[in-house]
Amino acid sequence: MTDVRYDKIAEELEFRLNGMAWRPTVNQHPCVRSGYHLPKELIICDETLREGEETANVVLDMEDRIEIARKLEEVGIPEAEVGYVGAIPEHSAFSRELKRSGSKLKLVSHTRTYTKSDEWKKELDAAAEAGSDILCLLAQGSHTLAGTCPWMPLEAVPERVVEAVEYTKTLGVVPALTIVDGIRTPLQSFIDIYTAAAQAGVKRVYVMDGQGVALPDTAYFLTRMLRGIVGDDVEIALHFHDDYGMATANTISGIKAGASVVDTVVCGLGDKAGIAATEEIIMAAEVLLDIATHTKVPLLYDLVQTVCKCFDVQLAPNKSHVGENIVRHDIDAHINTILRGYWWAWEDIDPALFGRKRILQWTRGKLRTGTSGSIAAKIETMGLRPTEQEWGNVVNALRAAAQAHDIVLEKEFEAIIRANVSEKD
Repeated sequence: MTDVRYDKIAEELEFRLNGMAWRPTVNQHPCVRSGYHLPKELIICDETLREGEETANVVLDMEDRIEIARKLEEVGIPEAEVGYVGAIPEHSAFSRELKRSGSKLKLVSHTRTYTKSDEWKKELDAAAEAGSDILCLLAQGSHTLAGTCPWMPLEAVPERVVEAVEYTKTLGVVPALTIVDGIRTPLQSFIDIYTAAAQAGVKRVYVMDGQGVALPDTAYFLTRMLRGIVGDDVEIALHFHDDYGMATANTISGIKAGASVVDTVVCGLGDKAGIAATEEIIMAAEVLLDIATHTKVPLLYDLVQTVCKCFDVQLAPNKSHVGENIVRHDIDAHINTILRGYWWAWEDIDPALFGRKRILQWTRGKLRTGTSGSIAAKIETMGLRPTEQEWGNVVNALRAAAQAHDIVLEKEFEAIIRANVSEKD
């Protein structure tokens, strides 16, 4: 960038992803980053095939599952949770098919530890036999959920957790532990359960908010506390629901506190309001936090399109990064600066990063007709110099078209300009 326009840009922002995304320099200020304990890299455990399928009215067949799994692998997602492999036949069959086909995804299975008798062992056996690489052991830590399982009182949970972790290790599978209601688990129970798991040799532990009621400060606090409980050799993972609209914020807060594994779902889908979105977390990590995810960022939009097709859901137009409105502009100041070469003035990523094209449109009720705005910028990009009369004709024709059709797209506006402005030597 040698143009004089860029002389002072470095004071304001830093370009990332080969110049196709940016972050503000203030994000990197020492006062902002004070208290960060960022991991060197972030493991994305995509849960689209388990949590995602729990989206209301979504039912996947084997072909859908395979197609999504292949897209995840193409993007470079290292892990995928594929369901309750030891308890649900469809999930078991899917896990076996992925292993048979040679998928490189590490497969994670949800497995219950709070079942009656030795049912939990049978579930672990079945999940391991079907090809699970990581068994995410589910434990209950609150009086609320303990009341639904009278055979497993809260004081008995640490002992069962120890049994489950030790048994999982005998199966040659990585043991992970989630307190499914961790956000409302009494802190002493939280400490007791995870201390027992760490002593038993657990390899990964979760800060989980299955009800979507945590605050970012809570996510940070629990992550730091959990690091103190389990030590530096155990991975800390995050799973935050979005009932209050803070799943991504809470996940980022947990990452800043040192978590190195995150559960995500494409488009933030899932049970109720869903969980943190895969594409949002990857972009935030790679661009805003400078943490490597080892994923192919340009393929995220294609992944989103695949999931929406298989789930038969409509992508919200205002969805961050991948929604239609991200690349559509009808505000005069935005169009003006984009046409003059400053796309980053109003866009956080260049649409070309995802193989998309921006859409510029002039809309009834939003037209500004001054010579310093988007109309003049568009005419200049076409290399034309209108007379005063021609300028007036363009403005009047554009206003008439917008009144008639509400929206005038860029190609239509170009035709209006060419019809009213002559080329001059």
